[in-house]
Amino acid sequence: MPCRWTRELLILTLREIAFERGENVTFREFQDAAGVSAGPVTSKCGGWAKLRAAAGLPPQRYSSWKKITDHELLCELHRLTQELKHLPSYEEIDAHGKFGACTYRRRFGRKIDLKRAFRDYLLKCPLREPKHFKEAERTESD
Repeated sequence: MPCRWTRELLILTLREIAFERGENVTFREFQDAAGVSAGPVTSKCGGWAKLRAAAGLPPQRYSSWKKITDHELLCELHRLTQELKHLPSYEEIDAHGKFGACTYRRRFGRKIDLKRAFRDYLLKCPLREPKHFKEAERTESD
């Protein structure tokens, strides 16, 4: 039976993982160790930063992270699209991608804006596949 995540269970789980891995545990590490998707973290706690605060952890040290460029994000989205043979959902990005869906949401905003950016990337990309371009164009009305 699948786990029903509550706010309290998420907080407790994060505290346990932080105890094992250190207080600067990343969201991806937490997801992998706990087996939780971004959905419950957002709906039950208001997001990763708020979950960290509720668990008594200091704010994430973003300055130590490498800045990911738009090109890197879109190149990875292109790789996923080729692998999955369709534009991935946010759940598929989280499950199979190098970067989390929250990174794409923060950078590009709404799903339609991500699709526009991906379409523009494909127009400039010498390796683009027409099928994926047409799919990005077709789903823009979503």
